[in-house]
Amino acid sequence: MLQEECQNYIRVLLIGGDRLFTCGTNAFTPICTNRTLNNLEEIHDQISGMARCPYSPQHNSTALLASTGELYAATVMDFPGRDPAIYRSLGILPPLRTAQYNSKWLNEPNFVSSYDIGNFVYFFFRENAVEHDCGKIVFSRAARVCKNDIGGRFLLEDTWTTFMKARLNCSLPGEIPFYYNELQSTFFLPELDLIYGIFTTNVYVAMQYFHF
Repeated sequence: MLQEECQNYIRVLLIGGDRLFTCGTNAFTPICTNRTLNNLEEIHDQISGMARCPYSPQHNSTALLASTGELYAATVMDFPGRDPAIYRSLGILPPLRTAQYNSKWLNEPNFVSSYDIGNFVYFFFRENAVEHDCGKIVFSRAARVCKNDIGGRFLLEDTWTTFMKARLNCSLPGEIPFYYNELQSTFFLPELDLIYGIFTTNVYVAMQYFHF
């Protein structure tokens, strides 16, 4: 473990009303705090950052605060980074997460971004493709959950029942298409209901947009 990794890296920085919600790695012991925007030195409350912020600054994550107060975070839940999850906490709705240790839901994902759009929260990430059985290949994904999801009663207790994901296809057409498989960044243009994405391979960079 490098000494630089034991600093407090801020990985979540969100504004909700007059409050600033922050989460940092805190030397591999993530912590979140609430502060007032007009007095950032005063901490109103402090909670665990587990499932809200990664332990390591090397792990990608994304988070947002819904208008109803829930925090939606896509991060790793454990110290080694082997338990990735899309997790809802805070607010009045029950905490929910993606299924644990199930590669069909999430398979070594690198989370890129998240957006609160209408009745859904969307997540963008890249991950190792389980449907590709000839070597290791990365696919880019868009996933969504319903904000009013309350989880299942038996098999899916404390787990999303509305989680869906799809592959994002950015490619050059041809007899053998050339795919840009690795999503790196996105930008949401709400007035046009468009999300722009930056994709890469080991050599090239391409831009694609999605219409919701």
